[in-house]
Amino acid sequence: MKIYRGYSDSLHGLGPCIVVVQDATGWWPLARISNDSVDGWGWGYGGPGAADLARSILADHLGYAVPRAIWARFVWEVVGRWAQGWRWVYTSADLAAWLASAQRRGVIPALPEPAGETGPPLP
Repeated sequence: MKIYRGYSDSLHGLGPCIVVVQDATGWWPLARISNDSVDGWGWGYGGPGAADLARSILADHLGYAVPRAIWARFVWEVVGRWAQGWRWVYTSADLAAWLASAQRRGVIPALPEPAGETGPPLP
């Protein structure tokens, strides 16, 4: 299971924010897949920093970039509700539960099938 952790030194989210991913092998910085925010990560609001963070967490968890309808809802229901300037923790189990719930409620479309390698044909 992966654990996503966010840290900020600014009570109002104006300072640098750091997001790391942790699993049984160690921890590393979350890869940023979009640069819509000139200020970097953010949470606790619905702006570009929160959108960048939502897109990156979802991409890390699923292994591919998701459509806007999915990451925008994740900002609205999850990332935008984390308190600005405060630490947060969100696990891959939390994320899987949110995705399943959002699909059941019909607020996000079905997830695309991951593009995997099929390998050579079986004899």
